[in-house]
Amino acid sequence: MDYPKFNLSSKPFYDVKKLVIFTSFLYFISITLTSFTAYKVYNFFKSSEESEAKVIALSEELKKYQEENDKLNRELSIIDKKKIAETSELINNLIKERNFSWSKLLQELENTLPEDVRLMSLSTSGSTKGNINIRISALSSKREGMLKTVDALREKKVFFNVKPNQFQDEERSPTLGKRFDIQFNYRDENDGL
Repeated sequence: MDYPKFNLSSKPFYDVKKLVIFTSFLYFISITLTSFTAYKVYNFFKSSEESEAKVIALSEELKKYQEENDKLNRELSIIDKKKIAETSELINNLIKERNFSWSKLLQELENTLPEDVRLMSLSTSGSTKGNINIRISALSSKREGMLKTVDALREKKVFFNVKPNQFQDEERSPTLGKRFDIQFNYRDENDGL
């Protein structure tokens, strides 16, 4: 079979077998590359769907955690921190009063009060910030007994906020002497509360 001969170049191409082999090779490469590209596109969309599903699952989980966080924040905002602090201070003060060492206080007073002063009564009232509020009534044979007692209490570290309240002469019986009341706070030096 005789092929038509087109004279398109100075050396015409007559070897068709080489052309068919070359064209077949290019066709095979293009089919291979197209298949490979299709496979990559399929994997991309498949992994994209999986990634999208993971992102949706993570978004839902994040939303759940945010709702829990909001719920906890609302619950925490309801809590009255000031009231809790006051309540815990009250409880600590009650514990301190319960564990209060009367013998230590009386020993401190015995070592502190001047010799001419007699303790007539002692009362405590509520404690604040770990300090016990104390009020004493005492008798002294001399007028300066109250001043000496106030000075003696102020010199000790365990007694503070010392305030004289009342002073009166006991005219009914001169042997009783001068009666006075003093109010002060007491804190045990060894107390850890």
